[in-house]
Amino acid sequence: MQIIQMLMKTDVALYYFLNRKLNYSFLKKTLRILTVLGETYTGLLLCAFAVFLQMKQGRPIGTHMLMVLSLSQFLVHAIKRIVNRQRPYLTHKWSLAINPPNCQYSFPSGHTACAVAIALVFGFYFSAFKPILYLLAFLVACSRVILGFHYPSDVIVGFLLAYLPFLAVITLI
Repeated sequence: MQIIQMLMKTDVALYYFLNRKLNYSFLKKTLRILTVLGETYTGLLLCAFAVFLQMKQGRPIGTHMLMVLSLSQFLVHAIKRIVNRQRPYLTHKWSLAINPPNCQYSFPSGHTACAVAIALVFGFYFSAFKPILYLLAFLVACSRVILGFHYPSDVIVGFLLAYLPFLAVITLI
């Protein structure tokens, strides 16, 4: 139990640092734009693009993208309903959140899972773009904490909920 309490304190302390101490207008405006890369509609658009690439190239990129995104988002939303963790801006009055999301639950991060799923699948097929894809996914994850929408543990688990389905899909299919 002490380990869990220590992890929760660390989570809040890291959230405080990222959300309050990195409170720069330019940074937050930039991250507000980047966080769109983790939106569901962005994932759907890129999934459609992957299907188009699949038809042109004959590689199963569209199938893999659809499966990884679907599995990761299913897991994210199932866990959100089980855990019911309040978003940090609802829990901590000192939080700075600009245009917060409507969903009141933060654990795990769906934006992070979506961005990571996209980066992993496209990176698998287009390895030359891996660094930029992974950087963008990392920035989406950071944006969710800096903008006040998630704790660091939310984005870490969001990453895992994209990575594990990716491994399963790439290995099994």
